[in-house]
Amino acid sequence: MARNDCQGRAQHPGVLHLYIHVMEMWPTPEEAIAAANVLSTLYPDAGQLRHMPEHIYVLCGHYSKVKKASESAIHADEAYAAYASPDSFQVAMRCHDLHLMMSTCLFLGQCEPTMAATDRMRTILPA
Repeated sequence: MARNDCQGRAQHPGVLHLYIHVMEMWPTPEEAIAAANVLSTLYPDAGQLRHMPEHIYVLCGHYSKVKKASESAIHADEAYAAYASPDSFQVAMRCHDLHLMMSTCLFLGQCEPTMAATDRMRTILPA
């Protein structure tokens, strides 16, 4: 995959998704901010794709963007769980999104949304 094709110009969600995973391990993850910004505008009902930009934003210290993407991903996850089944394989992804919300809100010094995400995770996980 050519880096030049992925730096915010590609519109394919799979390409952008994989590019973000590659760049989060790269020494310069900030090079993927444009791709993260593009992906954040695509497919609002796909929780995983709403979540992916967070991988770059958090490494670059853009915590407000991480929180916004987390909120969007969690909303999409909840809608899918209501449609499919709350016990589907998506439980792990839903918890992953909530975990990133918790850690980001801690970075931002926001206790209430941290605890709300914690409480939500407790209701999702099987006893």
